[in-house]
Amino acid sequence: MTPGRSLSLLCLALQLQEAAGSVSAPAEAWIDAQGRVRRLVVTMSLGGQLATPMTMTMTEDLYDFGVRTNVTPPSDDLVVDLSSLSGS
Repeated sequence: MTPGRSLSLLCLALQLQEAAGSVSAPAEAWIDAQGRVRRLVVTMSLGGQLATPMTMTMTEDLYDFGVRTNVTPPSDDLVVDLSSLSGS
């Protein structure tokens, strides 16, 4: 996974946080000797607009930097635009 993709996932998590009325979303990043993020952990405490408060933790491990990949973007029927959740 590329750093740009990681940033996209973090932005998505923050949009979800805003939509669900999250109280907090602390994050931890593990950085390797080359300055690359190797693990990203985001914990969100949700509850504002939800009937039952909850906590969710997402962990993303990043590895195989520099390995060539062949990625095909998903078709439109597999993609969901979540920007409407936050009113953006």
